[in-house]
Amino acid sequence: MRAVGIALFVFCIFPLTSGLKTKYYVNGQNQEYECVDDSSDTSNLCELIEACADHDEVAHCKEQVLLAVFKDNKFYAKAFGVVIGNKYVLTTVSSRIPKFFTREEWVAINSPHGYMLTSSQLRPAVKFGRYNLTAWHDLAVFELAWKNGNFGFATSIRELQPGEIPWGVDTGSSGKGVKYDKLKMGTDAECTQAFATEEPHFNKEIMYCAKDEHYNVANNKNTVRTLGSGVVAGSDRKIVGLKSLYSTRSNYFIIVKVAKFCGWLKEISNNDIDC
Repeated sequence: MRAVGIALFVFCIFPLTSGLKTKYYVNGQNQEYECVDDSSDTSNLCELIEACADHDEVAHCKEQVLLAVFKDNKFYAKAFGVVIGNKYVLTTVSSRIPKFFTREEWVAINSPHGYMLTSSQLRPAVKFGRYNLTAWHDLAVFELAWKNGNFGFATSIRELQPGEIPWGVDTGSSGKGVKYDKLKMGTDAECTQAFATEEPHFNKEIMYCAKDEHYNVANNKNTVRTLGSGVVAGSDRKIVGLKSLYSTRSNYFIIVKVAKFCGWLKEISNNDIDC
């Protein structure tokens, strides 16, 4: 079943009885497996990522990937990342995907295909930045496990231009689930105030911030899954940021300015990442 519920500019995805079907190689055969949401009936991560592929001309979110665990012949949706470079997935250190050895088989879903990142026999090929409260290099880059595999496209990076309104993943308008929508960006003053009494403090040199107007504590377990999702701008769908942590005292969240780390991204990818 295909996802439904598309509006002209903003779409909200409603739970379906049949999950997203994703093609994936198992035991040498390319078959379709179902994507299911990991936690609650208010999750809608599988339908969101399917809609990104189906209605790319409306939502501009083909570059988003769903990070899921493959077990029992199903994909269990856990987190987000973004296609960056022909064979790389960019997410945050703060996202839920393990950065070291795990017995779970993690897959990047870019509908309608799944791409292995790690398994019980395979350590993740991952590079991550200096995750600390001063530099706030909250970036992790995973290389696809299949050396001959690739996404077939790459997403390049730039900075957000004055007056631009980017798109990203935040809380559904009902206060439940998640949606892909235009983000309400905070001013430097608003962002500084939102993170004034906690760390990391807002640093406009390496961060943007945005306000999640419908965020609430009750939906937090779904909101946490949006960490690592891409923030994009323009008809060229360039990556301007990556969603990082929420304030613990407000509904603002940090967006890492990915372009500030272009040198590092080029270095670790042998210039495969367009920056």
